[in-house]
Amino acid sequence: MAFSAALVYLSPESSWRVAGLIFYALQLLANAAWSWIFFRKHQILWALGDLILLLLLVLVCLGIFATISATAAWLLLPYVIWLLVALYLNAASWWLNRNNITF
Repeated sequence: MAFSAALVYLSPESSWRVAGLIFYALQLLANAAWSWIFFRKHQILWALGDLILLLLLVLVCLGIFATISATAAWLLLPYVIWLLVALYLNAASWWLNRNNITF
């Protein structure tokens, strides 16, 4: 992820570069929020919502990175795959515990 962002950061200045780096920073924040929501607050459904937001941010980031550098976009692909696995695990955790959740 960092190498992908570095390729974009080192690319010639453009509005796409700025947008890509903004979306990269936003997805990092959403990523940090997921850990806090899921592990610290134990809010599985809220964490699932955050994970969906995170996945969307990364996909937008990947699309913007692709306009700047194909390599930078390809380097984000394993992250997208991992997020899909995490989405499945988070959704399964919520589904299996939905009757035991107290608010």
